[in-house]
Amino acid sequence: MAGTISPTDKVFLPESPHYEQLRKAFINANVPAKYPREIHRPVCVHDVIDAVNRAKELGIPIGVRSGGHLFTCMSLWQDGLLIDTSNLNRQVEYDEKTQTITYGPAVRVCEISEKLEKLGRFFPHGHAPSVAMGGFSLAGGQGFFMRGWGATVDQWVTELEVVVPDGSLIRANANENSDVFWAARGSGQGFFGVVTKFCARTIPARKFYQRQRTFAIGPNGKLFNEVLTLAIEQNEKTPKYGTEVAVCTFFPEKFNPTIEGDEISDPSSLMMSITAAAYVDSIAEAETLLSAFDYVPDGLAKVVVGPAPVILKSWKEVFQEQDMLVPYGNGEIWHIDSILNDPSIPLPEVR
Repeated sequence: MAGTISPTDKVFLPESPHYEQLRKAFINANVPAKYPREIHRPVCVHDVIDAVNRAKELGIPIGVRSGGHLFTCMSLWQDGLLIDTSNLNRQVEYDEKTQTITYGPAVRVCEISEKLEKLGRFFPHGHAPSVAMGGFSLAGGQGFFMRGWGATVDQWVTELEVVVPDGSLIRANANENSDVFWAARGSGQGFFGVVTKFCARTIPARKFYQRQRTFAIGPNGKLFNEVLTLAIEQNEKTPKYGTEVAVCTFFPEKFNPTIEGDEISDPSSLMMSITAAAYVDSIAEAETLLSAFDYVPDGLAKVVVGPAPVILKSWKEVFQEQDMLVPYGNGEIWHIDSILNDPSIPLPEVR
């Protein structure tokens, strides 16, 4: 049975009406056939403690889900207990004195961004608006402008509120339970506690500027290596602080509003874009920081699609572009690979 689930309903068994809806609440439609013995939806810390103690009583493992963006659905345990944090501390609070924010694990990127925009503050949240901050923060936090500002969880998160395996609630920061604080940051699904609240520092808000250059790299992507080399080389020439560079491939049909499915015309040239962004106070600063991308080698100039000016973007526009590139809620089946290379290998040999 699909539909709205009452926040007063906190425990769901396999025979419960909303059990299957909750079990499959992931961005990936390819949910594995794993069935938790119980699903808990806490609304307060005491509910989390009850869930942890219940799992101990049953002798079963615990999975924790904040937003369900992990494509592998690792929070699902066969005969385990799933803690769905959708209703837990679902707000963003700002302390004007310390200039820090606190947020619950299920707060979405778009929610935290909207709150901070109203406050005139900024915190390097994730790129996709529907990602929940719990998974984003614990998995390392590859937030905006990470190349210069560092990973969000390492450089920006200052304290955690955690329910540990014995069912007790602790605070973890650089001075108190520092071992737990160290273990949590970057642990993702491997963490041994349930984080119920995060605390992080903020900075004054600036403006988001972006330039995007798109190349038609051919039906078989024959110019892929050339464009990727350009992106990497110009990225190295771009100052790191407050900037970032991304590369994306797509077919032009992706942005054709008349096409509803995944059909690709034959022939259709694969497109490749290099997007560079700067978070600064003026367009003059942005143009200077991103000036390395003025350069286009002669071999690629003939396949450039349109100009690439530096333009001001609102966070709403940025998130709309992200949702267009990574849609969800329509039965999409997602898979992701991480590609690591040896920095000692010369760039021409990296394929």
